[in-house]
Amino acid sequence: MIEFAKEFSLDIIIMNSVRYSETVRKVKALFANCPVPQIICTICEQEGLDNIDAIIQYDARELPGQQLPAAHAHSPLDHVLNLGIQLPPGCQRLTGIIATIGKSSNDIETMQKMMAAGMNVALLNLSFGTQKEHVETIKMLRKAAKEYSVTVGKHFPLAIAARLPGRKIRTGCISDVANGIMITRQELGSDISPTKLVIAQKDMIARANEANVPVCLCAHLLSSMRHSKIPLRSELLDIADCIFDGADALVLSAETAIGISPVQTIKCMASASKEAEDSVWTMRMFHDYVEKTPVPCDQATAIAVSAVLAAYQSIAAAIIVVTATGKAAFLVAKYRPRCPIIAVTRYVIVARQMHLYRGIMPLIYEATPEADWETDLEQRINFCTKWAMQRGFVRVGDPLILVCSWKQGSEFTNTMRMVYATADIGVS
Repeated sequence: MIEFAKEFSLDIIIMNSVRYSETVRKVKALFANCPVPQIICTICEQEGLDNIDAIIQYDARELPGQQLPAAHAHSPLDHVLNLGIQLPPGCQRLTGIIATIGKSSNDIETMQKMMAAGMNVALLNLSFGTQKEHVETIKMLRKAAKEYSVTVGKHFPLAIAARLPGRKIRTGCISDVANGIMITRQELGSDISPTKLVIAQKDMIARANEANVPVCLCAHLLSSMRHSKIPLRSELLDIADCIFDGADALVLSAETAIGISPVQTIKCMASASKEAEDSVWTMRMFHDYVEKTPVPCDQATAIAVSAVLAAYQSIAAAIIVVTATGKAAFLVAKYRPRCPIIAVTRYVIVARQMHLYRGIMPLIYEATPEADWETDLEQRINFCTKWAMQRGFVRVGDPLILVCSWKQGSEFTNTMRMVYATADIGVS
């Protein structure tokens, strides 16, 4: 199965093997001379994460989803009391959507519609079907992504994840080899009392957030939509609760694999996520994570904290991160900015893997690098600004926070700037 992942250039591998560390070492050895996929560990027990490491100045305040009185509240009660029920949701969804591909979604047209509806990661469950069928599905997904890229006018970085068969990990996971965590609640419910699921979920998500490891929630999120086009109210509340807890991404399983309307299910998930995100007290989360940050911290962490703080204080429309490896964007995402993080990179696999982190909107910059590095940097920033303006969540005069290197190289990310979007698709 591991060779299968390399042969078809999968972006994400979801591991269930009991011998997790040994299997991960084999994966890294196999991918020694090529980009290594993100490795996600499926967790089925609460102890599994023990070892994981001036408001009115700018027009951005008028963007939908700001909920500024609630966002700048001084207590949990004030936060809730100041939420505006009649206000529209945010322009951009920050929570990732992982959709399982099955017989209901196994055609190119449906795959393209699922991307348009909000699918960020396509998931293959290798416990079902033959290897030949999975190979054909991967080919269709790549073709669908290519055709959808033409439709939207930019390279759409659809990630493909494969869930490998095997026994689930019930004794813990290792933070230095796991790139992400998937909490599968159906197995978790068989290990502990169902009445303890709420506490277990909150605990594991909090531990993953503190360690800056992306965490996904799986199982029964919109299970009624297997047979209906309208979700249950309790399911919508469950989605919101997962987002309030701090989940980076949500996983649709049978709903999109064998459900009657996978596209409508993803639309419902996307809509519910945007509504819930407006009610998250992200500023309180920011302060909590800053307090948990060791002192002294490294320069990359200091820049990430400064960027998110600047975004809050200026009510920035977006944070633009120029990155080669994605690490700078991951750090910014940890501190939970209220605005989207536009992460621009030249590497396709990096862009795809960034979908696992809350708030990151990856862009692939395909233009030939300029001889002058500063000119090339400016062009990448303008590329992001133009795209954001086309999407409607950045306008002329809106503040933007830039995170980039001070010179060429991935290890030199130590610069944060605040600029303003201009009419000529540039920044000043």
